[in-house]
Amino acid sequence: MPWANRGRLTCMPLARRCLTREVFLQVQERTYESTAVETELRVFLERQLQAHGALGAVDAVERAIVDPVLLQFLVSEAISNATKYSEPS
Repeated sequence: MPWANRGRLTCMPLARRCLTREVFLQVQERTYESTAVETELRVFLERQLQAHGALGAVDAVERAIVDPVLLQFLVSEAISNATKYSEPS
C-alpha cells in the first residue's frame, strides 16, 4: 500500500512492513535472536537501496558475516529516516 511522504510517493510491501515491525518489537523487548551468516554485503545493500527507489553505487566490502534480517531492518530505517527528514529536492 503506497503512502505519501512530503509529496514523494513510496511503496513498501505489506509483508516487509510487518517484518520490520516484528523485528523492531523483538529488538525492543530483547527477545530477538540474531543469526549471523556470510552475506554478499555489497549486493545486499545495492538491492536494499533499489527496493527503496535509490540509485547509485555502494562502497562496501564484498562479503561480511552479518544478520541479514537485522541489517535489512537497519538499512530500511536509515533510508526511511533520510527520506523523512531530508530537505525536499
